[in-house]
Amino acid sequence: MEKKLSVIINIVFYCLILGLVLAFCKYILPVLVPFIIAFVVASFLQFFVRKLSKRIPDRKKSISILLCILFYVLVAVLVSFVGVKVVDVVWSFVESIPGWYHQTLVPLINELVLWINELLTSSDIGIAGEVNTLFKEMMNAMENFITTFSVNAVKFATDGIVGIPGFIIRAVITVVASFFFMADYDMILRFMGKLIPKGKEQSFHDIKNYFANTLLIYLKSYSLLFLLTYVELCIGFSLLGLPYALLLALLVAVFDILPILGVGGILLPWAVVLVFMQEIPMAVGMVLLYLVITIIRNTLEPRVVGKQIGLHPLATLIALYVGLKVLGIIGMFLFPVTLAVLVNMEKEDALHIVKTQSE
Repeated sequence: MEKKLSVIINIVFYCLILGLVLAFCKYILPVLVPFIIAFVVASFLQFFVRKLSKRIPDRKKSISILLCILFYVLVAVLVSFVGVKVVDVVWSFVESIPGWYHQTLVPLINELVLWINELLTSSDIGIAGEVNTLFKEMMNAMENFITTFSVNAVKFATDGIVGIPGFIIRAVITVVASFFFMADYDMILRFMGKLIPKGKEQSFHDIKNYFANTLLIYLKSYSLLFLLTYVELCIGFSLLGLPYALLLALLVAVFDILPILGVGGILLPWAVVLVFMQEIPMAVGMVLLYLVITIIRNTLEPRVVGKQIGLHPLATLIALYVGLKVLGIIGMFLFPVTLAVLVNMEKEDALHIVKTQSE
């Protein structure tokens, strides 16, 4: 009886802890995001601060502030340049959608309807009529969607404009907090160190190092794979003569880097559509591009990523879904990364070591 009671108490305890963590992630963590970003920026710039302060030891605070200014100036220039280019390409793409619909999609669907009608008329005229009616309803729905697309685009742009003041406030807070973190980085670290309970400093140090190392491996590995996939897609789309090759390559590469998903989720359905459009050479090119990317990815990923990161697909899917529900897009990346860290710590007995040291 006592054993069952102990199990129940442990289950309730862990459920309570999980609930508190989820509540923290959902309600408190989003509020702290500007300060977390500011601390990450300050930590990143400390490497350069230490290098320069060795040559000019009496100007560490001035160097920190100057580096922070340079960093945000570079970020502002980069974001402005990329933002203008992306808006220009996206706007051109949106403007081309109605023409593509009437010149490409409508003829394709009409040919598909005729082919299905010819196939079914000989066997059952009633079914052919129902299929024809279904396709007409689908065409009307698509035409209504295309017609209202501009209205939806304007509404989306308006919503984005309304959200600009809040974004500016968060950006200003992030920048100001970065300067405070940079100016007193060492003092803040000492203060945070005093918050750690006595006798558990080594445990926290081990957890921090393991998490930082694993996260760094994760980011470096998948950044390299993302860049490689993007370059391959850019070359492939350019050789195939696709418009907006750089933007399309970026979208497909982002889709590919997400856990569970892959480049085949876009290229293969795209190839099927091209077959129906009788664009056989283009479809073959898509399939070949998919095969090349897959072969290179499967060859390099084990070497680049190694065994540091690796989750069962079901565990990754659960982490993705929970992360999306709790923190949105950020959670889709944060939760799988955190789960990967915990799983690999368990595999290497790091959790056991930490627990022993804590005790």
